[in-house]
Amino acid sequence: MRVEAVGNAYLAPAARLTDESLASMVAMGWHAPTFQPDDESGEPTDGSPNFFLDAARPVPYGQLAALAVRTLREIFRVGHPGLLKYMAGCSAEKHVSIRFPSLGIKREVRA
Repeated sequence: MRVEAVGNAYLAPAARLTDESLASMVAMGWHAPTFQPDDESGEPTDGSPNFFLDAARPVPYGQLAALAVRTLREIFRVGHPGLLKYMAGCSAEKHVSIRFPSLGIKREVRA
């Protein structure tokens, strides 16, 4: 199972992670981004432009959830789940929007 946390490549300049936060992400156990999405050499078959982890079976869901919560609180400074929004879609078909009502958080609609 691939787990990702957004890296600076997809954050607005004002929201980009500091060097200290980048180091904290790695110290928490995340793998650092391995390439930039605008790299002209093409996307490699391994790695990610985001922080990432690959979890083997049996997937340690509890540990991954705890890491996600810790990352949201300590790195991204999310004080409450009500402040979160998600956006999901299909990379092959940009007009496709996927809904996850059981997440219990707001959905952000693509522009």
